[in-house]
Amino acid sequence: MVVEPAESSVQSTPFNIHIRFERQGQTSVDPATLQVTLMTLWGIDITERVKPYASIGGIHMTNADFPKGQHTLKIAIADNEGHVSSRIMTVMIQ
Repeated sequence: MVVEPAESSVQSTPFNIHIRFERQGQTSVDPATLQVTLMTLWGIDITERVKPYASIGGIHMTNADFPKGQHTLKIAIADNEGHVSSRIMTVMIQ
C-alpha cells in the first residue's frame, strides 16, 4: 500500500516515500525478495539503492531526491510461501 506520496500528486524534491507491506492471512513478507524497478525503456533495477530503507513493514525513505519529470516504479515482494505481489507507482516531480 502506497501511503506517501499521494496518488496522482505532484511532488517537489526532496520528498518522502512510505510504502507499507501488508501480509495476507498467516504469511509474512520476505524482505530478501524485494525488487524495485524504475520503468524506463529497458527497466532499471534500483533495488540495491532502496534496500537500506526497506524492512519487513515496508519502505520508508525521507528526503528522496529524484530528477524532475515523471517516474514510474514497479515494486515487487514475495511472502514466505513464495506468493509475489507487485504495485506500480508513478511520481511526478516538478
